[in-house]
Amino acid sequence: MLRSEWQPREIASLPGRGPAAPAQCIIRLSSVRDLRRDPVNLGVLYGRLVRAPADGAEWLSSILAGLRQQGIEVLRIADASPADPDLAVEAEMLTAWVTHVSIAKSANVVVRILYMRGSTLVRKGTYRG
Repeated sequence: MLRSEWQPREIASLPGRGPAAPAQCIIRLSSVRDLRRDPVNLGVLYGRLVRAPADGAEWLSSILAGLRQQGIEVLRIADASPADPDLAVEAEMLTAWVTHVSIAKSANVVVRILYMRGSTLVRKGTYRG
């Protein structure tokens, strides 16, 4: 089973990188939903079932909170106010799986992000990582 909270590596520990930049952008996370067909299992590695974290939405929230290291402050709110000038984001985890090739292991997710300003959709994107 994976941990329920994603832990980003410290940027300062990466080669050629200094400490994390102060937040230059604010994103208000208005909703995070786990839309996977199977929210319990991520796949099989070496004949053993790999289970997903118990709360997929919280797991995705912790991943998005890691954007702080890139200078993006992510604030969790229940509802974005239509008058709020900050960018609001709705995140939907569409799928997640684990794979292995020889000795390397990989966990992947597909996430749909809806970028909102008030009640207006600014952009929609689907990302894999």
